[in-house]
Amino acid sequence: KCKRFQANLVAVMIDIFRQMTEDHYNQYISEFKTNFDILDFLMEILVVFKELVSNFVFPKDWCDMIMLQNSIILKSLRFFSHTIRDCFFKKFEHDAWSNFFHCAIAFMTQDALQLEMFSYNKRMRIINQYSDMRREMGFEIRSMWFNLGQNKVQFVPSLVGLILEMTLIPEIELRKATIPIFFDMMQCEFYSSRFEIESFGDTKRDSSHIKANFSDFENEMIVKLDALFEGGKGDVEYKTLFHDIMIELCAQHTTMHDDGIKFVKIVSRLMESLLEYRNIITDENKENTMSCTVNLLDFYSEINKKEMYIRYLNKLFDLHLECDNFTEAAYTLELHTKLLHWSNEPLSSLLKGEKYVIEKSHRQLKEALYYTIIENYSKGKKARPEPEYFRVGYYGKGFPQFLQNKVFIYRGKEYERLADFNARILNEFPKAVLLNKLTPPGEDITESDKQHIQINKVDPVMDEKKQRFSGKPVADQIVKFYKVNNIQKFTFSRPFTRKDPFINIDNEFAHLWLERAELTTTYPLPGILRWFPVQHTTVTEISPLRNAIETMERTNKTLTNYITFFNNDKSMQINPLSLSLTGILDAAVMGGIKNYEEVFFTTEYETHHSDDKILIEKLKDLIADQIPLLDLCVQIHKLKAPDNLKPLQKRLEECFCIMKTDVEEKYGRKGCDIKLENEVQMKRHYSITNDRLSDITITSDRSHHGQSKSVIQSPTKSRAGTPSLSHKKSHKSSKDKRRSSKSDIASPSTNSSATQWYTIDNDNNSSLPIINGNTPVIELTQELHPKRPLRSEADREKRLSRPSSGQFSRSNSVCATIRGTGSSGASSNRDSIGTTDSSISEEDMIPPPLPVKHRDMDYSNLPITNENYSFLYSNRNTVIRNSLQIKVCNTETLEIEFDDADLPPTPPPKPPKNKNQTTVPT
Repeated sequence: KCKRFQANLVAVMIDIFRQMTEDHYNQYISEFKTNFDILDFLMEILVVFKELVSNFVFPKDWCDMIMLQNSIILKSLRFFSHTIRDCFFKKFEHDAWSNFFHCAIAFMTQDALQLEMFSYNKRMRIINQYSDMRREMGFEIRSMWFNLGQNKVQFVPSLVGLILEMTLIPEIELRKATIPIFFDMMQCEFYSSRFEIESFGDTKRDSSHIKANFSDFENEMIVKLDALFEGGKGDVEYKTLFHDIMIELCAQHTTMHDDGIKFVKIVSRLMESLLEYRNIITDENKENTMSCTVNLLDFYSEINKKEMYIRYLNKLFDLHLECDNFTEAAYTLELHTKLLHWSNEPLSSLLKGEKYVIEKSHRQLKEALYYTIIENYSKGKKARPEPEYFRVGYYGKGFPQFLQNKVFIYRGKEYERLADFNARILNEFPKAVLLNKLTPPGEDITESDKQHIQINKVDPVMDEKKQRFSGKPVADQIVKFYKVNNIQKFTFSRPFTRKDPFINIDNEFAHLWLERAELTTTYPLPGILRWFPVQHTTVTEISPLRNAIETMERTNKTLTNYITFFNNDKSMQINPLSLSLTGILDAAVMGGIKNYEEVFFTTEYETHHSDDKILIEKLKDLIADQIPLLDLCVQIHKLKAPDNLKPLQKRLEECFCIMKTDVEEKYGRKGCDIKLENEVQMKRHYSITNDRLSDITITSDRSHHGQSKSVIQSPTKSRAGTPSLSHKKSHKSSKDKRRSSKSDIASPSTNSSATQWYTIDNDNNSSLPIINGNTPVIELTQELHPKRPLRSEADREKRLSRPSSGQFSRSNSVCATIRGTGSSGASSNRDSIGTTDSSISEEDMIPPPLPVKHRDMDYSNLPITNENYSFLYSNRNTVIRNSLQIKVCNTETLEIEFDDADLPPTPPPKPPKNKNQTTVPT
């Protein structure tokens, strides 16, 4: 009922205004006694008009009534504009002018006047009866703007959004008439004073005070443009018209020429990106939406608009969460943290964003962001399997503009292979045709209106800075991580045939070239997207000989990986190894490396390719290096092959014998550093423990490879002759002892071997001697050589002149610190194997401790002549062989056997009651 009364009241008011002529308006205005009364009337009537065009009091389907109302408001606003100019220009009233602009632009942008939304018949009927009232009001606004004079600066940048909204109305003549207002706004701010207390006119008297930029206008223009375009306003025609008009105006201006053209280009780029984003945002393809979002991110980062940058960061973050891309979501938030500091500086509204309203300082927001980042990294399973990378080329103008004739590198999803990736991409573009060749497409494809896609797998290239890990004691997990993460370069090869005129034989290897492309992306992967465009491409050609070398290197590396994998995991699957060995060995008998020999190892080839001599020798070395690797792999296959693969094993052994004989006869016999685990090796670490009590620390093994123990075996003793663990004196002569510099350490097989050792397979322990019926004792020899240069004879004589108290030095021989399996504490992290550090002086080192006295120990066989034998007299320039056996029993009891020559001086023993040798029970 109230709304009906409102409609009746509005109808009466509109009818009164309809009957008023220009004279009626003038007479009505003249009745006001003061300008204040006129201003009060204008402010009220402008507010009423704005409310009428924004919220209709009549039903929306009352088209005739609404159009009549609009025509009367248009006529009234024209009269009021003259009143405002006449009464409130000299004594300027900002509110009167501002209310007029707001009311007039609200009138133009109301839904009832958007003719393009109506049917053709309705649109033509309205135009014939009322014309396009938006254009007429636009011309009135333009006239009012240019009548502001020096007061224009008061409406910059506050009026930028309204003028922009008006110019976006899709009416060509209106756009042409109103777009130049932007250039006038740029001039107003450019020539305005840097000092707020000064007016626009003061700068004409003092040119040094001019602001000389239009940054406020530019910022407001970009923010409003983003909001209006995302809301559905604007089109390609507007972008083109804006660019042409503004470029022409800026080019004619001498002072603002460069800055003005730069601004126009920035805004044109922004409108192009926003149009792409708006066209894609309604699409179900989230990946395209992400690509457009990143384009806008790059744009706002380039022009340093932090508020807009953070706005689109949050949009991209939400998109990743919708697609369960938790790792990429975390990378996205990291970009926000880079804008913040670890300080209590208050947050500005530009840096805060919409999601974090509680945080007040940089530190608080940064901490909150990092907690979210950690949560998403955890969800994203950072240590996921090694992904594969794919190159995707989108050719043809049938794709969206940001994809047309561009190449991207994609990071595959978990366990996603080429076939799965192809299906996923083609599902996103069902009309696309998949190109089956890697040859670059011609213009018939790139310029067509269709969609063509080219997909192939690429190999990641580790960053050069990360390649410093190679050959250094870095964990394999770290190296593997950087081989497929933080990658910006990728390669792939395309084979092609080029006839060599100097090779007449019909062999495909002689003419097989590779075209290798190295692709560089705009950003490393993984990142804020699972794909990035290719920024730079380098193409090189690989000759047949270099191709053969690379093939052999890959093959040898594959064989090495099989051996390493077997040493780490005895339960490895045998099928991949079977396929690899069959491909290498059967090919060797039926062709294989003989193809290389027929092509590259001939006199004719060397004559016509004299520059390839070094490469030929390298290929020969690689062929020879493959034999010991194949030998080990065949042994692994024999150990792991089930009964149904025994015929295959026999075939492999036969082929290997033929290949080995042929290769060693031609290229010599080679060895390899890697061994199977049943050939024991010891890793050396050159360090001294902090307590300086031990050069070698031996710990119980915690690996999972059986119940064997790590040992050091003397080369002068056989396994069958291993002495017992009783304390028994060595019968070496003193001369032999002085020449000895080797430590023989034995550790029985109770637990798994130490982490610093390769262990012996349990199957080989059956032939070892048994001590006291318990566990076998194994001896392993390790020669330790002094790291520093040998001393001169003069230095040696000088040192030998010192007293033989044993307090100034100790032997260079290896001593041992024994820790039981239950040992713990701070020393547990120093379990390592090393030699005496030659850089530490003899005087600084603590002498070795005296042996523990045993009550029942027999001292009757102590050599009297060497009673005061000191480590000082050990010959440091020779290899000293010291026998030490260690057994770790279940009760943590340790039994040790030392050679006499290496024992420190002991106090004189008491006369033993029983001169018979007594052994320590196990």
